[in-house]
Amino acid sequence: MLTTGEIAKLFQITSQTVINWLEEGRMPFDRVGPGPRRVTEMALLHYIQQTKISPDSLDPELYAKILKAVGMNRDSAGVPGVAVLDRSAHVVSRNEGMTRLFGQMPREMLGRPIDNLPTQIEGRNGGIEYQLNSGWQGNSLRLRARCKNRVGQEIRCVVDVSRIYAGEGGERFGHVLVFAPER
Repeated sequence: MLTTGEIAKLFQITSQTVINWLEEGRMPFDRVGPGPRRVTEMALLHYIQQTKISPDSLDPELYAKILKAVGMNRDSAGVPGVAVLDRSAHVVSRNEGMTRLFGQMPREMLGRPIDNLPTQIEGRNGGIEYQLNSGWQGNSLRLRARCKNRVGQEIRCVVDVSRIYAGEGGERFGHVLVFAPER
């Protein structure tokens, strides 16, 4: 978690400006009693993405430290979230983009059903698992979704789904889902 002083250094502004942002509700923060306000790295990264602030304008050392804290690096910050599911729609693999999007670490996703992610499919009945079994038109499936990250902020996404088969002409192994935030 970052203090207002660290956030001020990141954006190269004053601590009072950061306090004003927090009091205006621009990003969620925690505070124990009269102690300092603290913001999670994921909430801060979501704010940077949401406001379209260029990472090049941020303190590079502190920005790298924040990315590392959530299991990312500068090259992965713009990567879409990718999840690989087995036949029973449990997550068997995922990339750093899933951490960026949902704020969940690998141990919180792996082995769990895809419908455990805080995602609501728009304009359709049922969750992602239901769509995997019934929503196909040809060989592709594109869903629009509202995803919520760890701090409850909503992110509108497009989810492209592909089937995975085991070898040529083999049986279906599972699915690959690519979550891309709408711009």
